[in-house]
Amino acid sequence: MAVTRALGYRLPVKALLVGAALNAGTHLVIDRREPLLWLAKKAGKQGYVEHCTAARVLEDGSVQAELSGPGSALMELDQSAHRALGLAAAVLTTWLATGD
Repeated sequence: MAVTRALGYRLPVKALLVGAALNAGTHLVIDRREPLLWLAKKAGKQGYVEHCTAARVLEDGSVQAELSGPGSALMELDQSAHRALGLAAAVLTTWLATGD
């Protein structure tokens, strides 16, 4: 918003709120992880998610596979979904702001 104002543009409140709501709502859903696991299963990529785990060393020195977290396929899917939906929110905000 600061950049658009510095460039002399003002976003309509409706456009800003709709874009922010789309971004926040989808962020909440994505971070629950279950929808990503469901999508991976539907796309036939459940094996990828289960195979690409992160290894964590516990205090006792044992190693544990972790499905979620940095270095895992699920984390990469999470970040990809955030980028894609952030772009969709930006496009929607722009479309509403320009009225086209």
